[in-house]
Amino acid sequence: EQQDVDEFFSIFMDKLETSLAPLKEKNLLKDIFGGEICNQIICQECRHRIERCEDCLVLSLDVKGKKSVLESLDLYVEGEMLDGENKYFCE
Repeated sequence: EQQDVDEFFSIFMDKLETSLAPLKEKNLLKDIFGGEICNQIICQECRHRIERCEDCLVLSLDVKGKKSVLESLDLYVEGEMLDGENKYFCE
């Protein structure tokens, strides 16, 4: 069966988690490999900020044509302007 890297990693982590289940450390994989992603929306008019954070085990980076992983990470955290139909409106 052919899988992309995301599918493989997900299956691998599920099986690893299952095999580690008898151990005392319930969050071992999360503690070692886990992180937190926070998305922010900042209104350009009133500067109101909304932040949503979630746990993660994987970052999907665009690496094609990049000089290094650091360049990919810089692009990952780069801000994006929401305008037109994408524009965020404060209430």
